This record gives sequence, C-alpha cells and structure tokens, in this order.
Amino acid sequence: MVHRFYHPSCHAKYDKSYGWILEYLVESSGDILLVVRYIGLLTRPPIKTLGYDVFKVDPEHEKLVEKVECLGDRVLFLGLKQAFSVSARDFLELKPNSIYFTHDYEEYQPGEYLALVSDDGNTKTMKILFDTTYKYDFDVGIYSLEDASITPLGDKRDDIELYPPGSWVIPFPHA
Repeated sequence: MVHRFYHPSCHAKYDKSYGWILEYLVESSGDILLVVRYIGLLTRPPIKTLGYDVFKVDPEHEKLVEKVECLGDRVLFLGLKQAFSVSARDFLELKPNSIYFTHDYEEYQPGEYLALVSDDGNTKTMKILFDTTYKYDFDVGIYSLEDASITPLGDKRDDIELYPPGSWVIPFPHA
C-alpha cells in the first residue's frame, strides 16, 4: 500500500516557488520511510527531479524520527502511485543506497516547463512552455544517497513514447 501525505517539517529547506514536492511512504527493512522528492519546474526544460530527502517515521506517534543519510544495502523504487524497497544483496545489478525513480507527475510532459511571464509585485503569472529539444528527455533515473548524484536511465530516442509514465514491476529474488 502506498500513501502520500503532507508533513510541514519536511518543507523547511525547500522553496515551493521553484518546484513541486512529492512525498511517498515506503516500508524498508521494517522501518516506515517518508521519501520527499523535489522537482524543479522553473528551471529551463525539461522538468526534472532535483533531489530527495529520506526520513524515518514513527507511525504510532505520527512524527518524523530522524533524517536517513544512508539506506545501507537497501534500494527504493518510486513510480506513479507505487513505492517499494528491495535488498541489493538479492539483486546484484542494483546500486545499493539508491532511489530508482520514474516520471511521477501527470500534469507535465517531457519538454514542458513553467516560465514567469509577468510579475506586478502582487501577482505572478506563470505559463507552461514547451521546448522540442527535450521532448524525449524523461525524468527516469537513479538517485544516490551517497553523493546526491542522479544518473539517467534509458536513452533519449525520437522513436519512444513514455506515456502514461512508467512504473516498476515488483521482482521476486532468486526466481
């Protein structure tokens, strides 16, 4: 089961005017983790994941216990309406201490981005723009908790279409 919820303490370090924040609850080795995903909208195209924060959750008291800096051998998978974790020991091709992610926002497609078109001091007007240079640049990759780097997955080919956004297949180890 996957839940998304709002917890104000996760947002203190991120300015919402620069992007979206998506949140996932993931079970990993008996712990419940809140994974916070930061997506840049106002950067030039394409809209992309900027990074993640991971927190251990105390569900009984409904609070965050601590920020998780290392997942050890665990690997998290995040996608459209799904999240799960596996052990890299069971799947040697996976990079431990990482988050594998897919495009998880239906409002924007590759190549689209938000641009500020006017600001009169009180009201900001935004517009969705499209850059064909990035129309096949999907937000799919691997985020390393070790060094906060993002490695793209797949290639940018003109003959592929990834809509609806991709999702993960939950594997069985040693099957």
